[in-house]
Amino acid sequence: MGKKQDKVEDFLVEAGAFTEGETFVTAAKAMPLGGMAGLSKSSSFYMFGAVGAIAATVRDSRAPSPTELEAKIKKGLYLALTSQRLFLVAIGGLGSAPREIAAILDRSAIQSVEMGTTRVSMIKIPTLTLHLGPEESIAFEFAKPDAKDAEHLYKSMQ
Repeated sequence: MGKKQDKVEDFLVEAGAFTEGETFVTAAKAMPLGGMAGLSKSSSFYMFGAVGAIAATVRDSRAPSPTELEAKIKKGLYLALTSQRLFLVAIGGLGSAPREIAAILDRSAIQSVEMGTTRVSMIKIPTLTLHLGPEESIAFEFAKPDAKDAEHLYKSMQ
């Protein structure tokens, strides 16, 4: 595993986030879709829809509201996949250090996963869309240096 993945796994272990028998699979650094374009009004609206979908899917009394979740992940996050769940880990501090667990999705809540691309200025970057239901999906984008991690995450979710 790479340095980023080790950093995220160590953070989750120190946070006591794993349940018995749960194992770390991989992690990728991401932004909510539209985040790399500076969160224009349209992408901000889409992002709010995405975090609303996450908050609705996380059926837990500790689940953040869409506004709280948006504030936590707007500077970026790690999508950390385990054998049982997907953690959305907010980034903060120097060197893109994991700061806090923003949300957790059971893998069973993710019906399908789709890899694609979008353009930011003239650069084509990878995207990952998680389909949570017929009308619910959330999408993330990845900077070029994180493209291989994104692809590995996608393949691991199949």
